[in-house]
Amino acid sequence: MPQLKPQEFFNKWVPEKLKSLSDITFPDLGVEMQVMVIGPGGGEWVLKSASGKPQVTAGKAGNALITMATTTGAFDLFMKRAGDQLDQDFSKQAKMMTKMAPDQEKVNMIREQLQGTMKFTITTNDGQEESVAVGFNGIDFDSPRCTIKTTEAELNEMREMNMPPQQAFMAGKIRLEGDMSLAMQAGMLLMAPQ
Repeated sequence: MPQLKPQEFFNKWVPEKLKSLSDITFPDLGVEMQVMVIGPGGGEWVLKSASGKPQVTAGKAGNALITMATTTGAFDLFMKRAGDQLDQDFSKQAKMMTKMAPDQEKVNMIREQLQGTMKFTITTNDGQEESVAVGFNGIDFDSPRCTIKTTEAELNEMREMNMPPQQAFMAGKIRLEGDMSLAMQAGMLLMAPQ
């Protein structure tokens, strides 16, 4: 599969994949997620569920619960790593996601308790620094509360060894700077069972 660029991915590929999930009903929580790709060929998209169906549209969210911003280099790195997996049937994963989707109570907890930005920085094999930031109730790409750093080589090693994030952190393959409590609080709220 050729490597897709952000415009192609969000304007064509994602909507086509979402159409293939027509038999799955997603929860309508009135929640929007903002996705931003920063750099040449980037853009902004809104992800939400309406009438039980996930949607992606170009533009800005009115009040995003979560905002994800990535550099075009980090996006390209993700696409390269995803490769042919993008062509597989996602219905099984989508059904699992609907079971894990937050209910209105959890959405309210995220709105009330999670504030700030976590930034993931990857140093590529050619020495470039690429970033993905996740902001809760807003985003500050340049001044995150917490930064999580690793390298492309370490990511590959973690993937090959099936190393969970906690083990990778203990092994020094993931380094944390700033307010660690944001990462812990996000993990507890987002991963806690319903």
